[in-house]
Amino acid sequence: MLPPSIYELLPGSYLLIGSSIISSSNNPLVVIAGCLFFASGSWIWILRSNNRRVDKEVKYYMLIFRHFYLPDTLYELLPFINIFTGLLLIRLQIHPVVAIAGAAFITWAFYCIIKRYLFRKNPYNTSKYKLYKPHK
Repeated sequence: MLPPSIYELLPGSYLLIGSSIISSSNNPLVVIAGCLFFASGSWIWILRSNNRRVDKEVKYYMLIFRHFYLPDTLYELLPFINIFTGLLLIRLQIHPVVAIAGAAFITWAFYCIIKRYLFRKNPYNTSKYKLYKPHK
């Protein structure tokens, strides 16, 4: 069994290792390995976050158009997809504007991760965000 200090750092370290491999390597096989590190780190992060939730009865959906909702899994993966997209945009470096857009993707993803972390740790913020149930 791993000590708790190492165990808690594993998803973040997988994400950091994967992002550094993706952004620094030119070998396609090494980049694929970095993508696998990144994907496993994000998946472990999501599993731990869902397991430690205080507000388990609340369902979260993201309204895309008028009547289309994202599934829970895709909703949970959105910040990590944004980080991955930002890393790819920064790695391509086609134009400086593309690098700025990549930095914006990464900044927005970190904002979403921090907001989710703070919201899920506080059980008192969830009462106004429950699914609407019509009165009978």
